[in-house]
Amino acid sequence: MGTAPFAFLLPAAAETSTLILVGVLVVSGVAKLRTPDDAAGWEAMGVPAALRRGWLIRLHPIGELALAAALLLLGGPLGIAAAV
Repeated sequence: MGTAPFAFLLPAAAETSTLILVGVLVVSGVAKLRTPDDAAGWEAMGVPAALRRGWLIRLHPIGELALAAALLLLGGPLGIAAAV
C-alpha cells in the first residue's frame, strides 16, 4: 500500500480553504459594520426571537472578524477549535 497520488496537495488545499474562509468572514464582518442590520432583518431570516437581541446583533460582525483573526493567526489545537 502506498500513499494517495495527490496526498501532497492536502496541506495546500487546507491552507487555501482557510484563507478563503478568512476572506469571506472579513468581507462579511466589515460589510455588517458599515451597514448594520436590525432585528427585523434577523426575523426575516428566521432567527429565533431569543437570538434577536440588540447586543447580539451589534456584536455579530465583531465576532466574525475575531473568528477570521483566530483562523489566520492561531495554530495547533486553538486553530482547530476556531475552525470548528
